[in-house]
Amino acid sequence: MSVEKQVSLHGSRAFITKDDQLAARNGFVAGGAGKPAIILPGSPDTVAIFDDFIGDTGRAIRGNTDMYWRALDGDTGTDTGSNVVVIPGTNGICRIAISDTNNHSGGVVAVTNGMGFNSNLAWKGNQGAIPTEGRNGLRFGCRVKASGYNDTGRRISIFAGFTDSIALEAPVYDTGGALQATANDAVGFWYSAGADTGWSALSVNGGGTPQAVALDNTRQNNRGGSAVNNSNTYDVLEMELHHGAGDTGGTVTFYVNGVPKGSIDGPVAMNVALTPQIYIWGNDTGGGQTLDVDWVNVSAPRDTGV
Repeated sequence: MSVEKQVSLHGSRAFITKDDQLAARNGFVAGGAGKPAIILPGSPDTVAIFDDFIGDTGRAIRGNTDMYWRALDGDTGTDTGSNVVVIPGTNGICRIAISDTNNHSGGVVAVTNGMGFNSNLAWKGNQGAIPTEGRNGLRFGCRVKASGYNDTGRRISIFAGFTDSIALEAPVYDTGGALQATANDAVGFWYSAGADTGWSALSVNGGGTPQAVALDNTRQNNRGGSAVNNSNTYDVLEMELHHGAGDTGGTVTFYVNGVPKGSIDGPVAMNVALTPQIYIWGNDTGGGQTLDVDWVNVSAPRDTGV
């Protein structure tokens, strides 16, 4: 069914129905100035998932692979989720924990020994098959905090974004020299304990050389301009890939705590299937770390069939 417009708010793009319901053609967004934008599911024009890690999703993280998220467990080599769990009494926190088993030293990184979660290959850069000028493109957001980042003897590496494989692996890794790619296509946020410069924008396009662009890692509106990546302090990470008419590569813009911090042109092959993924692993053998994920939001224009 369709609804009848009663009062226009912005032409036909948003209006009040005769039953006093608010209608918006391309979906609904929670957030505002200085806040992250969370695109909510339920639009005829936008595919979206927002997960606060409560209810059935918690059971999925603990190993029920019939649900949306698939736990990646490097301790066992199977998707059991023994170290990727939902913490009770926290309004929904997914905790990813690594131990000595997941830590590596001497620049040799076993990229399958980390922990995290991903989903199915349901997304791609040109999703919707139309230019996304004036619309939200492929989008990923999450709110995360680590128990530590570059602590002596137990440094941590983190990837949060999209990759082209559902396998148990880090899309990229750093041996202390050049950045290495496991994925052929990936785009997301990257933290490398070796560089310890805070969050970087990362992309791998069609098996090419990985790009990592350091982002401005100061907090907006914090007195003193304190850096992000503070232990046990949440950061909101968001990125959005747009492509316009005649633009086959697109541009991805990265936001940290609601503020645009950098961009990369042509980040991934636009027609490659991608999965959202958050993955961590250790860089030393001195102990474990945890990454708490408060929520994840993924969205893109709905397929037009063109």
